[in-house]
Amino acid sequence: MSPEILRKSVLTLKVIVLLKPYCYQPLTYVFLLVHPAHLVAVLLDSDEDSRGNSNQSIFSNVISRAGGDPLSVRRALLKALVRLPVQEPAPVDINMARSTMNVLEEARNIQRAMKDDYIAVDHLILALIKDSTIAGVLKEAAVSSNAIKTDVEKSRGNKHITSRSAEAGFDALAKYAMDMTKLAEEV
Repeated sequence: MSPEILRKSVLTLKVIVLLKPYCYQPLTYVFLLVHPAHLVAVLLDSDEDSRGNSNQSIFSNVISRAGGDPLSVRRALLKALVRLPVQEPAPVDINMARSTMNVLEEARNIQRAMKDDYIAVDHLILALIKDSTIAGVLKEAAVSSNAIKTDVEKSRGNKHITSRSAEAGFDALAKYAMDMTKLAEEV
């Protein structure tokens, strides 16, 4: 499996890590095709820093800041995943579903529109929320796609992705700091 978009060196390291299990380890999965829901599932998984410490994922942080509950999104996503066709034994080769290729192409268009050199996770998030299945998942979890888009754009600011590792510091405050204002509001 090597769609044209994956052959080009336009993906950041985080996106490569996100897609790698589906591209290079097909025997560990029983799904026939990689769907956008699979990408969201990986994006919702927690991130690990260089020391192996688990942190809330960038997408979970975005959902929280957009007023949603990542756990509700995960539940709605699991409902969508169980509806996808599977095969026992696992297929020898797993390809991207047409809808996934459309998401990757949309991410590429967003990357170009933002004048970035590489496709980053935020490009994928913005492309995924346009997918009808993911839009349905977000609606079921009572999360606004517009709020997610606004938060991603606000988090990004005027920064550009000019290297494969450029996005490593984008969500640094959410990953390594505590929001004292939010904690005070909860008390």
